[in-house]
Amino acid sequence: MESPIRHVVLDTNVLSDFLYPERTAAVERATRSTTLLSAVLYANWPCIRIYTPAICIAESMAILDMYHFCTWAREVKANPAIRLSAEMYRKTKSALEIAVRQRKIEQLEHEPNHVLLAGLISPVNSSFQIRRKKRTIKPPMGAADCVIVGMAIHLVSRVGHGAVRLVTGDQRMADVVMRAGRVRSTTAEKLGLTASAEAAGLTWSPTLYPTPINLGQASLSGLRLAFGGWPLPTKPVTMKNRAELTENEKADLIAAWLAVARDARISNPDSLPYRPELEDIKVRFAVKSSTYLTNECIFRFLLKERKAGRLPRP
Repeated sequence: MESPIRHVVLDTNVLSDFLYPERTAAVERATRSTTLLSAVLYANWPCIRIYTPAICIAESMAILDMYHFCTWAREVKANPAIRLSAEMYRKTKSALEIAVRQRKIEQLEHEPNHVLLAGLISPVNSSFQIRRKKRTIKPPMGAADCVIVGMAIHLVSRVGHGAVRLVTGDQRMADVVMRAGRVRSTTAEKLGLTASAEAAGLTWSPTLYPTPINLGQASLSGLRLAFGGWPLPTKPVTMKNRAELTENEKADLIAAWLAVARDARISNPDSLPYRPELEDIKVRFAVKSSTYLTNECIFRFLLKERKAGRLPRP
């Protein structure tokens, strides 16, 4: 009943949305990016580890530079109001540098194998159009995006498929990674995916690919499944065991149980160790109380309350 850790690889657009949300018209994506990164950087949420390729950090730095210095072209020239002030530029850049230095954001360094692993996504990227409506058709990703996916695949090979999320605001990247995870073995052979995996020292299977999340388009249920719950806590949380809970915290935990149980149509907590809803209860409780409990503590508390007749039925 251990609390699973979700290993989250960020694309450039998600990281830069967090650093300077005013730059984008994708307001929902920027808000969600802020929630996701704040959970790790500010709340110290232990159930998520954030990674980003070095190239994404460099691209995010370049975006900050552009919005501060580049007054002669592109977005800032068209709208000077969105220029990044000197103080905000310094603070934002410093915050990113500190997060990387303290390894709150794990920097994924480029390795020779990542080029080989890009070969597990590039043929899929070029072979499948995926979307058919004219306004939704996107051109194939560039080589840099394929390498980013290759880095996420490398992480999957280390920690396992179910643990890795590739979080992006790029619909094409999300579509291609999702499609790659559905490729049949005969198609994988034809596209050279099996050979590319072999060259990288891996055995090809659909489970080599991370779970892609388009942060701007994902549903609420999709976000909860991907991250355990949503929204995530964004204020510092205190770790406790169930014996340390105050009466107010106990009430908050029961309220979280009732909300999740009603949504999922669960009548009692006995099956929670085998259901993803246990994570959702943990997240909702943390958001309300700024308290972190392990899955086991939550289950044992709810079970004790039920046996004592103190747990309301949903």
